[in-house]
Amino acid sequence: MPQFIVEYSTPFGPVTFTVTYDEMGKVVEAPDSATGLSPVMLKLTFGERAERAVAYFESFRQNVHYQLEVLPYLASSIPKYDAVHGYFAAHLPTGSVSPFGSFWLNNSRIQGALFEVGERADSVLQRMVGSRHRWVPKASPTELRELEPWVLTLFSLVDFGELHLVWKLLGALGTATAADRLLSELERTGTHPRGAAILSGLRDCFNPDRDGQRLLGLSERSVYQKELARPYLVLVAQISSDRAVSVGQRILEGNVEAAPEALLIFNHNKVADPIAILEAAFWAAEPFFVVIRYIEIFREYAPADRQLTLEDINTKLAERRFTETAPVVWQQQLPGTWKQLLDRTPSAERIGLLCRLVRASSPRVIYNGLLQLNYAVQTDPGTLPDARTLDRLRELVAHRYDKVAAAAIAVIRKLLPSMPDPAALNASLMAVSKKPGFRVAKLMLLRKLGSDPVIAAAQKEYYTALLSEELSPDEQLLTNSIIKYLKLASRTSGNGHS
Repeated sequence: MPQFIVEYSTPFGPVTFTVTYDEMGKVVEAPDSATGLSPVMLKLTFGERAERAVAYFESFRQNVHYQLEVLPYLASSIPKYDAVHGYFAAHLPTGSVSPFGSFWLNNSRIQGALFEVGERADSVLQRMVGSRHRWVPKASPTELRELEPWVLTLFSLVDFGELHLVWKLLGALGTATAADRLLSELERTGTHPRGAAILSGLRDCFNPDRDGQRLLGLSERSVYQKELARPYLVLVAQISSDRAVSVGQRILEGNVEAAPEALLIFNHNKVADPIAILEAAFWAAEPFFVVIRYIEIFREYAPADRQLTLEDINTKLAERRFTETAPVVWQQQLPGTWKQLLDRTPSAERIGLLCRLVRASSPRVIYNGLLQLNYAVQTDPGTLPDARTLDRLRELVAHRYDKVAAAAIAVIRKLLPSMPDPAALNASLMAVSKKPGFRVAKLMLLRKLGSDPVIAAAQKEYYTALLSEELSPDEQLLTNSIIKYLKLASRTSGNGHS
């Protein structure tokens, strides 16, 4: 009987196999140099890695045997097996090839996954996983079942970075035992570091009638409600049951990003009005960014007559959970999707709503209105608030919240030619010009107002009078700096004043 010595490199050192075949091409025995190492020798040799080495050698031994099983039947040689191939090329094996061997003979393009996983695990497994739509349909159920033990050896042989490919490969086999193994991993306590890959693999072997209840049982765990919600719900969408609908609804309420997959579940289960569930989730939403995200979700998945309106968004953001937050957490600017909603809203409807917001009593609602009004005025120069709102803008420059005052100033600067009483606006600004908070924005508007000689004179009189009062050195310095910034001395001297 032919005998061959084959050497392999491993992360734990070289291993030599002595392989004996019979004339049928079957492996009679293949002892290796790692077999029989005592626990003491393993501990002395590998230290803390001894347990890992034992698992590796056991899987490596099985993996090599799978390679040896196929070798006699290959049409072309594998470099490290030239001697074996040369012998059986001259002495054709008389035995029949196994279903496992038949699979590899029929799929030569991916044979690297069998013979090169130690050296090129990432590339060869990527190729096999990536081409599964070609080789899976061609393989018989028996071939796919016999591949499974070989796939299991890979878990101990590849690095952590390639494990996701092994999970996907296991799922690609489409067997019930593969589905059971994948589900068992997901059911383990804690968060599996390769949970996304396992769910991806499960898509290829999931049977809703067989596996549905086990999958739904995972829904109470937070990881499937948050980080893994989307790939998880893709699988739930294959299940026809009221429980599946409830799972989709509950996860949607806490995770807006899962909306597309939740809608798949509702549609699969023929829910009468899926958009009504989406609307309920929107009105229950709490974080600001989630509310804004729903604009995009509705834009993509809801019909034209069920879109969120500008009024919907502003009504939602007028709830106490938003209005009672501190200004420090308010948004600095309008998100792009909010701007797009403003653009889509008819101008008459838009300006009417924004004027109401600016005249509201809640600082947060006013601020939201000012940000939107500033954008509307900037993008549509024909936008003009009514007289009551223009008067309200003048009052808001002295608002107790700096963010509101600054937003009001930003709007006024664009609407300055339309402001009804520049002198009153000037007086309001001068009264708060020395207070900290967006002082530059206030002074810039005062300077713009001062282009009118009458207003410039009023400014000169106001700040000169301040200097005659009893001021601290810091207050005197501030007042003089304001006079210098507004260029009041040069303006009044040009008019013959000292």
